[in-house]
Amino acid sequence: MMFGFLRLSRNGQKNMHPEIKRIFALREALINVGYNPSEVDYMIATLSGRQDLRTLDAAALEKLETALEKQLSVAQDCIDSIHKTGRQPVSPTSASDQHYAYYGDSSNNNHNL
Repeated sequence: MMFGFLRLSRNGQKNMHPEIKRIFALREALINVGYNPSEVDYMIATLSGRQDLRTLDAAALEKLETALEKQLSVAQDCIDSIHKTGRQPVSPTSASDQHYAYYGDSSNNNHNL
């Protein structure tokens, strides 16, 4: 999926507006905590109304930045929660793997919550 802001990033960030640089930094941070790049790109595209980031006014850029910061905070809180429980984060390959990653060994069908 190709969005206008990705074309912008490929042209370099030297002369980019500070808020747009921050949005790209938040994009990278979300990817680094485990989001798929296309998920983050979709979030940005949806939150920006699929507009080129250079055409957004300061209020719209701030709203986008705030939304991405909140998403990053939620992701970091989830990761922290996993670490506090002693569980290891899992990257499941299918929905059934995800179920067993949470509930334990698939041979044990008695899943008490």
